[in-house]
Amino acid sequence: MSNEEFIPHEEALAMKELGFDEPCLAWYSGKDLWIAVNYGGVLAPLYQQAFKWFRDEFQLIKQDYMFSQVEDYYAFIIYSSINGNIYDCCYNDKEEISGFGFKLYEEAELACLRKLIEFNVGIIRIRLLKPKEDE
Repeated sequence: MSNEEFIPHEEALAMKELGFDEPCLAWYSGKDLWIAVNYGGVLAPLYQQAFKWFRDEFQLIKQDYMFSQVEDYYAFIIYSSINGNIYDCCYNDKEEISGFGFKLYEEAELACLRKLIEFNVGIIRIRLLKPKEDE
């Protein structure tokens, strides 16, 4: 198993802040990835494990696309499994919907993970800022 199959350290920290606490095959000690039992570091999920967690916890699904012209390009959308609303998409490195996508699938996958984290951090902030209703 290669290290590229695990999400990067910064995204692992962000997912921890969002409540991720699932069993993982690896963990971070500082920025070093250890493929072993977690001895107190930051959990390092595989990409597919991270996307499954967003699907289960927040009902947000990513869908990949591949465009073939002269070269292949990759893109994604994020949508709700509850109502089908599209919440975000990213079709290129400049986050422009028009044009082509990412040249590497892994770049599109990381961009999608970052969007899921960003989106859910925003939702949590909104919940924290809402005044509590009187009981």
